[in-house]
Amino acid sequence: SILFKADSLIAGSQADRALIQLDEHLKLIRDAQLVSRINIKKAEAYISLQQYSRAQSILEQEASQEPTGTLLGSLRLTEGMLQLYLGNNSAAEEALTEAEKIFNVAGSTPSFETAKALTYLGLVYFNSGKFSQAEELLLLALAVRQKLLPETHEFIAASYNDLGLVYSK
Repeated sequence: SILFKADSLIAGSQADRALIQLDEHLKLIRDAQLVSRINIKKAEAYISLQQYSRAQSILEQEASQEPTGTLLGSLRLTEGMLQLYLGNNSAAEEALTEAEKIFNVAGSTPSFETAKALTYLGLVYFNSGKFSQAEELLLLALAVRQKLLPETHEFIAASYNDLGLVYSK
């Protein structure tokens, strides 16, 4: 899907390419939920490019639509990412905890978004010096990714890298 492709581009430091592809895809769709998901993914790309005000603007616009379900989870996940990058650990923890709960309620099968929420929440705990909590969440994120992806996938490598940060402390 376009969202997974954008994730790979963003993870590969190609957020600018992700934005181009997302904008091209937006021209072709009419489904309001998918438009919102793409806009939230664009906010994530802007976060990656350190264009925080652009990301915040998109997130505020999407929040005004009063999303529900996993769309709200995606919004809260990206808001949490933004707060983490801005150094607002308590706001990041609140948003990411809410996102993770939404994704767990939405389905019994863990998703990529669940893994991402767990990862960023683990990084919040790492930044806060809560290393055992960080390790626990990062291990959960790794386990989810291992269930969904081949062992050689870049997101699994990223999980090992995140765990390495914790183990180095």
